[in-house]
Amino acid sequence: MTNEIFHIENFSNPISEAILINISCFPLKESSSSSSLAVQFLINSCGLSSKSALSTSQKLKLDEKKLENTRSVLEFLKSNGFDETHITKLVEKYPPVLGCRVESNLKPKLEYFAQNGITGTNLVECVVAKPTILHKSLCDSIKPMFELLKEIDRSSDFIIRVLKRSGWLFTSGFNKNFKQNIDFLTKRGLPARHIDKLILFPRTLSENPKSFIHNCNVVNDLGIGIKSSRYIYVLRATNRMTEAKLKKKFQVFKSLGWTQEGILSMFKTYPSCLALSEERIRESVDFFVKVLEFKPEYVTARPNLLHHSLVKIGHRYNILKVLESNKLVKLDEFLSYLIVSEKRFKIFTSQFEERVPGLLKMYESTAKLEKSNNC
Repeated sequence: MTNEIFHIENFSNPISEAILINISCFPLKESSSSSSLAVQFLINSCGLSSKSALSTSQKLKLDEKKLENTRSVLEFLKSNGFDETHITKLVEKYPPVLGCRVESNLKPKLEYFAQNGITGTNLVECVVAKPTILHKSLCDSIKPMFELLKEIDRSSDFIIRVLKRSGWLFTSGFNKNFKQNIDFLTKRGLPARHIDKLILFPRTLSENPKSFIHNCNVVNDLGIGIKSSRYIYVLRATNRMTEAKLKKKFQVFKSLGWTQEGILSMFKTYPSCLALSEERIRESVDFFVKVLEFKPEYVTARPNLLHHSLVKIGHRYNILKVLESNKLVKLDEFLSYLIVSEKRFKIFTSQFEERVPGLLKMYESTAKLEKSNNC
């Protein structure tokens, strides 16, 4: 059985080694009384661990004079539904929250959120997800984005999703490009549900309008209609690269035997494949075409193959070859199992355990080896 298993180590990606430094190896300077006070307060009142409190205290200027305001901040947060776990996360992510003024800063913002349907657990989760929102101007940053989303007829539920996923939109100052680009897409006829998806991945909409319109025209030139469900995904992909870089990616695929039609088809089906580096594209195509001997047409029809671990696919291919050699499967009919979830592949493999003893164990051992090599 083992004689039929080939090796593909040469196709694995290089692993860069991370150097971990244990700060306990370095002597710390004796803490001042002010620093000690901050550490103890963070531990006792905010629930931070000793290590986290020590690190966080370096970012705070906390002394006896400021403790009264800091305590009022904690009481205000608790009165608005923040429990100990929320407060711990909030302080660790954004220590300056302890220096905020309740009446002039925190209270007006939380009241504004409540007026717009963001209350209770949703309010707490939104603030913890993007705590710097408490530091930004209510009038100049937060209100304008709320008003824009309400203007394009979005519900409070949708605004909550945006806050949790892309809270920086409310903290970076009002982006006029955002509104102009949404207006442009609306006039062009992009369905509202697709605009919603773009808002949840907003960097595309934040692009300079001139560049944004150019990218929209590039997508149109690729033959993808604005009503297509793929339109926004192709737009996001093209937005992340210059036109010159996009052409270079096409040239790379062509140099590997792809036709213009095949590349376009692949791009429309799975736009993010063109976000891969040139090195990764060449490595993947060589692996599938030269090592596994797949026809180029097979890969262009399944571009998501290019995003998966080549080592893992190689291990799974070995298993399928073993099953084929035992006349249990036809390889061509089971190639989809190269990219299914790990759980599903193990379930698939285990059903042949009686006829090919040790098959699942062989796969698990190679998977374990791959995982250890990536540690």
